[in-house]
Amino acid sequence: MLLSFAIPFYNKGNYIHATLKSIRSLCLPRLLNWEIVIVDNFSRLSDSQALSEAIIDLDIAEYCRVFRLDATISGHENWLYSLSLCSGDVVNLRMADDPVIDFNISGLLEKFASGIDFVSTNSLPVCYSDMIIKNPSDSLAKYYLTVSKFKEKYFSMPRCKRFEKLFNSNN
Repeated sequence: MLLSFAIPFYNKGNYIHATLKSIRSLCLPRLLNWEIVIVDNFSRLSDSQALSEAIIDLDIAEYCRVFRLDATISGHENWLYSLSLCSGDVVNLRMADDPVIDFNISGLLEKFASGIDFVSTNSLPVCYSDMIIKNPSDSLAKYYLTVSKFKEKYFSMPRCKRFEKLFNSNN
């Protein structure tokens, strides 16, 4: 099972090292199959350099795919674009300044071994509330959203044509 971390990145160079380090510390010792997908939303040059330096310093280049945009898109579009580029069976949306806490991720992944692709996150825009399955017994993964429902719902929204163009150009 591949675990993807989607990181929409924009001018958070001061925090990205800690976030990437926390992901590496969670995944490497447990021998998980994992990737990090980062969409650099036309950040300042110094922040883009900090991202590159963190990846090199932490020796995680083999796990990272970085997409640098040549123009800024909205934060919402960057979230969705980051999610769409992930290859994982399980996808975690992680902000660039939001390190992962150390917990029993293997136990969490066992809960998702039913063969369904989905996105796990702690917050979603209100417009997706009809697709959310709430699982109050698991405080670390409060909401589950299937990837197929996410793409179907998102691409049916008229305001998302710009994002759909970006998505199709990278697939």
